[in-house]
Amino acid sequence: MNIILHIYCFLILFVLSEGKIWNRIPINRTKERIYAFIMDRHLDNCFEFYENPSLLRLKCLTEKSLEDVTITITINAKKQSLYI
Repeated sequence: MNIILHIYCFLILFVLSEGKIWNRIPINRTKERIYAFIMDRHLDNCFEFYENPSLLRLKCLTEKSLEDVTITITINAKKQSLYI
């Protein structure tokens, strides 16, 4: 039973942290994907706020509600790990 609990916890941690599948966007097609994402959600009546050069916040009125949209640029530095 204890081993099953450990395996279950490991699988949960794996799914939460690393279990994502990233799909490649063809080069020079990123703008179209972002545009499609925005249009699919009918985010075309928005107010903008540049919080800093890497963070754009939008408040968009849709047919149903007010939506918060955040576009963030994050630089991922490779983490140094020690293995024993």
